Amino acid sequence: MSEVAFPPENTLSGKDLRRSKKVLLFSPDLHLCASFTLLLQDRFKVVTTTEGDFVEKILDLIKPDLLITDLSPNEKSADSLRALKEKIPNLKIILFLDSWITNKGVESSLNKIVDAIFYQPIDLTEINRRLDFLMS
Repeated sequence: MSEVAFPPENTLSGKDLRRSKKVLLFSPDLHLCASFTLLLQDRFKVVTTTEGDFVEKILDLIKPDLLITDLSPNEKSADSLRALKEKIPNLKIILFLDSWITNKGVESSLNKIVDAIFYQPIDLTEINRRLDFLMS
């Protein structure tokens, strides 16, 4: 069963302009989606999906500022992310990986496409720093 979670509607105040930034979190791992939603929901509008077929539709619908994903590092995922970046040039992309990229061609492609790559174990302090930089 696929999961798509939309944030509740909130009224934004002048003090909370960053909250208007939108994040799409895509991972087939529901626990990763839930954990990062908890981490991000106080600062950003967060939409999550565990279903890859929904990513492009959600991108068109909400036009997020940031995509966070844990796609496998291969040519197909690099091509998919490149296509998303071409469609939405200002889209920031963060990629989480559970292992080092062994294919240097894929690594080179991903480094040109994504704004940050984090390897497990995930350093939340560094992620928060990068999020602050990318979303400012």
